[in-house]
Amino acid sequence: YTTTITNLGSVPATSVVFTDITPNGMNFVPGTVTVNGFPTAGNPAAGIPLADITVGGSTTVTFQATVDAIPVPNPAENISVIHALYPVNPQNPTPKTTESNPAPTQVVIAALTIQKSANPQSVEVGDTVTFTSVITNTGTVPATNVVFNDIVPNGFAFVPGSVIINGNPNAGNPAIGVPLPDITV
Repeated sequence: YTTTITNLGSVPATSVVFTDITPNGMNFVPGTVTVNGFPTAGNPAAGIPLADITVGGSTTVTFQATVDAIPVPNPAENISVIHALYPVNPQNPTPKTTESNPAPTQVVIAALTIQKSANPQSVEVGDTVTFTSVITNTGTVPATNVVFNDIVPNGFAFVPGSVIINGNPNAGNPAIGVPLPDITV
């Protein structure tokens, strides 16, 4: 994340503290904070003190966060908060809190689920069983480069030419992997 703080006021901003709490599903990466390009210790969630910002001056703060889970809501909105004093009256500076614009982050993921069934469920030696696997993408983007693998149970033998994908025959063997078409959301 990158936040540029610009003082558009008529007096310097003093006692400036930058705060930024990452959205749910995201975590701050320690050691990634920079202020005006220089590494700076601290955690934005706890607040990072900044130098005074002169009239018309700017300070840029950057830090990184990892995505650990799909945030709710998605896209996640990140907002930085600046607390500062403005010494219009030097004996009694005016405190002010300013929020940044929301910075949206859309987390995209292909999340596949698989439901397998057998028909018939009771068989005798020599019978043929049809295994059906329904793969569903519950993610936020299409799943690409998907390979389906399935090894038949002990005592069963794969029947070559029996693979059907979306109603179309396929010469593949699930024991070695069958490439699938993209799976949409």
